[in-house]
This record gives sequence, C-alpha cells and structure tokens, in this order.
Amino acid sequence: MIDDQTSLDIHNICGYNNSRVFEWDEAKREANLAKHGLDFTHAKHVFNDEKAIEIVDNRKNYGEVRKRIIGEYINNVIVAIIHTYRNGATRIISMRLANKKERRLYYGYSQNDF
Repeated sequence: MIDDQTSLDIHNICGYNNSRVFEWDEAKREANLAKHGLDFTHAKHVFNDEKAIEIVDNRKNYGEVRKRIIGEYINNVIVAIIHTYRNGATRIISMRLANKKERRLYYGYSQNDF
C-alpha cells in the first residue's frame, strides 16, 4: 500500500514487443541516482533486453514477490533491478551495477565457472 501518493511517479513504457507501466517512489529514484548514478527512468532498457535474466528474490519475506532482473542498461552497462508487480504496474525498488556473479550469469557462464 502506498501512503504518500504525491511521491508516486508512474510512467508508461512501450517496448519493442510489449507495453509496460513502471512506477517508483520519486524520493527513492533521486536517492538511487545519487548513490549509484542510475536513473529509474531508463529502466525500460533492461526490461526490453532480450537476454535479460529475471530471478525471484527469496532471501527473505518481503510481503510480496520481489524479482531481480539482470540486463543491459545503457552503453553496454549491465545492471540489476529489484522490482515487484503492483496493481498492473512494474514497481522499481532499486537499481545498481550488476556484481561479478550477476554479470557472469548474464553472459552465460555456468555455475561451475564461478
């Protein structure tokens, strides 16, 4: 449930093969941009990446299903985006550069190569 509707930012993204609605908390977007230099407004690139990998985040009970998508952002930069689906929209929670293991997974190395 979203308490402060004024901080909710919703964007319609029309990808190559799909239409998707993205939303996020604007204060969270600004904090993520300051910390990681990555802007939620460009998340569409990752979701449109045909090679992107999506993994359910089962590390703890978030009260909702959270997923991590690993894919290409801009200029061949590989990122990880934590997101969930709420009321028909993809809600961006965080975005950061992919770590070494995530990049290897994205580029198709097997678990035995780690």
